[in-house]
Amino acid sequence: MAFATAGLRRVLPTGRTLTRRFAGPNSTSRFCTATPLPAPPPTGPPPTGPFGGAQTFAQQEAHPAAAGASANLASYHQVLQAWATKPNAGLKAEEWLGKMIEAGVAPTGNSYTLVMKSYSKEGKVDDCRRLIAAMSERGLQPTVATYTTLASAYTTKGDIRGASQVLDEMRENGILPNYVSYAVLIEAWSKKGDFRQAEGLLQDLEDGNADRSQPVASPYSCLMSNYLRANQFQDAERIWHQMIQQGVRPDVTSYTIYIQLLLQRDDTQGAQEALSQMQASNLKPNCITFAAFLAKAAKDGSVVDCQQYWDQMEALRVKPNVACYNSMIKAYAKAGLMDVAESWMDKVNALGKGPNMFTYGTLMDGYASIGDASKCVAIFEQMRARNIPENTVHRNTIIKAYVVVQDFDKALEQIQDMGKNPNTQPDQYSFAPIIHGLVKAGQIDRAESLLTTMRQHDVEPDSRLLFAVDHAKTAQQRTASLTESDHDAPASSAGTMQEPEPTGVDWVEVPQQDGSRLFRPSAGGPLTAEPPARGVVQLMSPSGPYYWHVESNTTSWERPTSV
Repeated sequence: MAFATAGLRRVLPTGRTLTRRFAGPNSTSRFCTATPLPAPPPTGPPPTGPFGGAQTFAQQEAHPAAAGASANLASYHQVLQAWATKPNAGLKAEEWLGKMIEAGVAPTGNSYTLVMKSYSKEGKVDDCRRLIAAMSERGLQPTVATYTTLASAYTTKGDIRGASQVLDEMRENGILPNYVSYAVLIEAWSKKGDFRQAEGLLQDLEDGNADRSQPVASPYSCLMSNYLRANQFQDAERIWHQMIQQGVRPDVTSYTIYIQLLLQRDDTQGAQEALSQMQASNLKPNCITFAAFLAKAAKDGSVVDCQQYWDQMEALRVKPNVACYNSMIKAYAKAGLMDVAESWMDKVNALGKGPNMFTYGTLMDGYASIGDASKCVAIFEQMRARNIPENTVHRNTIIKAYVVVQDFDKALEQIQDMGKNPNTQPDQYSFAPIIHGLVKAGQIDRAESLLTTMRQHDVEPDSRLLFAVDHAKTAQQRTASLTESDHDAPASSAGTMQEPEPTGVDWVEVPQQDGSRLFRPSAGGPLTAEPPARGVVQLMSPSGPYYWHVESNTTSWERPTSV
């Protein structure tokens, strides 16, 4: 196997070290360092390139001499660039650099940098360093792109300090880091959650300690994106305005992040205005831009808005990604139009990569919401047949489907199956719908037993679950007690239960038609689903009101006196 260039060392799988040098045009030795001789055309078919056998370029340029085409630097760089976009392709890219040299095409610094990009994605710092040394042997000087790629390898490896030292190394060699160099470090620190370090680097960049001749938005985009991921919306917006004030022109990525920010803050109008500004700046939105709009419209349950965004995307000839299709499926499923949602699934199946775990999960949730448990399970089995890994959310969705039709036995079977797979361990959302369903169905003892099962799975019930079971159990005991003593609760002249005035209490329970319970302050105020953390709460049972003293977690039929 021929590897990169003069002086490159490679430890082979056998443990041997291969040192490959190439001869000059007037040399009879193949082990001298000079300009390489052109390689003779291979006798077999041209090697397969990174683009696949169906691509014309792969057939004609996989080995230029084999196809009878003229070997040129641009052709090989296109191949190296293709490998740089693929994962775990460092060795393959370096092989192509070797073929390039054997064909008599002299590499440039960019040739080595392209191979380094492949290794950088794998975090292979030593290989990147080795290539830089090989450049020096050929009299080629590393550029800002070379060092930036090396810094990226360090951050991929998780060594941010090492990446910082690369910037110092650049300056020592008379090369100023540029915007992209700083973006590598800003992304690494902010992704780690250390925004102080990230903003310090951005300030250093703005203070002029870098090459600012070609400003780009990537340092700001990285910081905005990670602020957004941390739900620090004000900081993300502040960085956007800071970028504008610095005279840095937003690109498609930064506009898209800003649109995502506005949509997460429910400012759809502002996001649409940003989209218009983006297009007015001669920037074409991409599938990620539209995916943000589609996700928001699907979340809001607006099929009309989803379809309008889709039509706009098609008009701009933007190729949708799987996330775009997932939102369309979600919108129609949420509207109960499962046949239309299924038709969108068919469109995803026609894509090269096909549906992902989120696609199946979205369609499953649509069927679960309408209680079609058999169809929900069928979609789940289709996903597993494609060897797409299941997760806890998929199983929780099946549980939801069974609870809707009150098939608690089947729902509990899912809990048992989940415990057998480390990737699908049950969580709070696995147990909660079953417990609430059992309470609503009057199976209080079974619901209480399930609380113990939760703890056996190292899942601690939250306050809502404990309150729901305790409330139902107390009401059940009170009803039984009143039946035995033939005691009737106070009633109005019409024979219906009369809710007393909430004197002496802090909160009042407000039962909902769907069986859930909300609470409002006795003095007036908005309803909340969270059980009160203190005070006295007036609760309702079939036998009348009773009172929950939150701090002591006791209940009483005696109404507290007013304070």
